[in-house]
Amino acid sequence: MKKLVIAIAIGVAAIAVNAASVNWTASNIFQPGSTTDKIAAGSGLVYYFCAQETALADVSSALASTETTLAEKVSFLNGGSMDNAALDVAGKITHSTTWDKAAGSYTFYALIFENTSVTEGGKYVLTAVTSTYGWDNSSDTGVALGNQKTLTQNAANWSTVAASVPEPTSGVLMLLGLAGLALKRRRA
Repeated sequence: MKKLVIAIAIGVAAIAVNAASVNWTASNIFQPGSTTDKIAAGSGLVYYFCAQETALADVSSALASTETTLAEKVSFLNGGSMDNAALDVAGKITHSTTWDKAAGSYTFYALIFENTSVTEGGKYVLTAVTSTYGWDNSSDTGVALGNQKTLTQNAANWSTVAASVPEPTSGVLMLLGLAGLALKRRRA
């Protein structure tokens, strides 16, 4: 047992040594379509992604889908993102996350929500991906997403998280079940 614990500790230490940090920065994040009001510190939520692992189109499709529940959308985002965090300063992201991937070139992007959580009807915007960053898995990498003023001040760039719509057959089955319960209760 002691040898197993030591082996696990060595494995964890090796992973921790090989992982490096991705340091994210972005500025001038305004409330949807506003030209004057930035999203307040702690009020917005940002998900961080690597484009090679989760495509922009997949994120957009998941959030626009009326066939998935809100819980499924959040689960998808959490499963595909590198990390998530609230805005730390009004209109600004400065966040660091540990990442353990093979050396190479990666393209990163972020998904910014106006609120502190993903909500149906909530607004979000995908940051523009402008560069591919070299990754050597031994030193920190800075991902400068840049000035988001033009992107966030334009209301047309903000999308809405779609509400899930139950299938018609689900509604019919629910009504049949309720009718059955009512009949059973009446007979008893």
